[in-house]
Amino acid sequence: MPKHEKKKKKKRDRHVLDLNELKELAKAHRHKAEVKKSAEDSISKAAMVPQTKAEHEKEQNVVRKVVDPLTGRTRLIKGSGEIIEEVVSKDKQKEINRMATLNDGLSYEAAQLSGRYAP
Repeated sequence: MPKHEKKKKKKRDRHVLDLNELKELAKAHRHKAEVKKSAEDSISKAAMVPQTKAEHEKEQNVVRKVVDPLTGRTRLIKGSGEIIEEVVSKDKQKEINRMATLNDGLSYEAAQLSGRYAP
C-alpha cells in the first residue's frame, strides 16, 4: 500500500472518530437541555397554580412599612403590593405633610444638581 493512502486512511479514521465524539457530545447536550426544560416546566407549572383561599388571606394579612429612599415618604403596603392609608391624628398628619414637602424639595433639588431634570 502506498504511503499517501495510509495517511488518507488515518485521516479518515480520525474524522470518523471526531464525528462519533461530536454525536456523543450532542446527545449529552440534548439530554441536559431536556432535563433543564423539564425542571423549568415543573417550576412554571407550580407557579401557575391558583392560590388557595388560605394562601391568599395569609398574603393579604401581611402589611409592611416601606420608606422611599428618594423622598423619605413612608408607605404601608399590603402583601400583594396594594398601598393603603394609615390613620393618624391631625397633628401627626401636619407633621407628615411638612416632612414630605421638605423631602420632596430636597429630592428635586438633588435631581436638578445631578442633571436628571433639564430646565
